[in-house]
Amino acid sequence: TWGGQISSVNLHTRMLAASVVVRAEGAIAGNTTGNQFVVIPSLVLRANHLYVLLGAGGSGKTTVMESLIGLQTLRAGRISFNTFFGQSNKSRSLMKMAGEVAHVPSELQLIPSLTAEENILLWAKLCSIPTEKIRQRLLELSRQFHLKCLNTESSKLSASERRLTGICCGFICSPRLL
Repeated sequence: TWGGQISSVNLHTRMLAASVVVRAEGAIAGNTTGNQFVVIPSLVLRANHLYVLLGAGGSGKTTVMESLIGLQTLRAGRISFNTFFGQSNKSRSLMKMAGEVAHVPSELQLIPSLTAEENILLWAKLCSIPTEKIRQRLLELSRQFHLKCLNTESSKLSASERRLTGICCGFICSPRLL
């Protein structure tokens, strides 16, 4: 396995609707040609909890995240997500999960010629939010994250404004897992 260890730390233990969102059992993921892989022996992520994935560079944090959302093929074991419980990640369709899971990379690539609002609206369209609900959700997010740059072209946003816009892109679909 890769050097280093990956830790999951439960920082928030509110028990409201503490249903299991993700469960991994004996999952092994990584490249299929080399000897670099990550083992997830047992992992349970619950709704309304906050988890942090910690590890040194190259320890497999990205591989774990990609495995959880179905972007990484498993060598063994299974990862179940919400209503897809019991299905291997090969049988999960990312399109079926699009409104349920959101991944916001640390450097989300916004379309520079679009405004912050247009970038967020593009994500809303990708996850098929009903048109009548998009504006309401955008207003909620802009208030919640104090996003005052909605009409600013993305190429002119500060680093923090780009980051907040990216986070809003992730939250626009009201995902169960971010």
